[in-house]
Amino acid sequence: MQKTLLAASVALALSATANAAPSFTPGTYKAEAAGIHGPVAVEVTFSKDRIEKIAVVSQKETPGIGTLAVDALPEKMVAVQSPKVDAVAGATITSNAIRTAVEACVKQAGVDPATLVPLALKKAAREETLTTDVVIVGGGGAGMSATIRTRMNGLDAVLVEKMPFIGGAASISGGQVVAQGSKLQKAFGVKDDSVESMMKDFLANGNNLNDREKLRLYAENVGATIDWLHDDLTAPDD
Repeated sequence: MQKTLLAASVALALSATANAAPSFTPGTYKAEAAGIHGPVAVEVTFSKDRIEKIAVVSQKETPGIGTLAVDALPEKMVAVQSPKVDAVAGATITSNAIRTAVEACVKQAGVDPATLVPLALKKAAREETLTTDVVIVGGGGAGMSATIRTRMNGLDAVLVEKMPFIGGAASISGGQVVAQGSKLQKAFGVKDDSVESMMKDFLANGNNLNDREKLRLYAENVGATIDWLHDDLTAPDD
């Protein structure tokens, strides 16, 4: 019985500590943590009992991916008064860097980050029911092509993408795509490309860890896919 009461008392004490109003040393503190392309530096301003402002002051993260976390997380952390917020999908490394740097600033301000329990925010839930023939997960080149082809074959399709944009890798590489073996490539006079040279390039980029069977399937069919996209899906002139 005494052990039970002691355990309950400890649990209550820990709960009270976690939910107690923090007591920061007011000021602005700076820290950084490793992102995917280098340090992510933040500045955090505290009043005595609040996180007043969080700013990412320097970073070299991937535009449109890592920068989504840079834009979103500081505001969310201030809103919940804690660095314990969910990572941005697709930008986990950058998200972790921001959280780690903010936690370091919290420590500099004299508070244990573990005690900053996120405030509950009211969020209106929205539920929507969709009826479709096919659900396609991932809005990269393959997903978009599959969606178009599905609809061309008379079926309805819903495309689901975790990022706030579609396009996958092509959307962050200036729209560049592989055109090996396509009629367009030949029309531009390229004669020194082949399935084997494409595989060699991709294997070099992937440290020879690529799935060779799937890579060959890609290399042997990408040209015909580009031709399909260009010949069958080109919008008519206005």
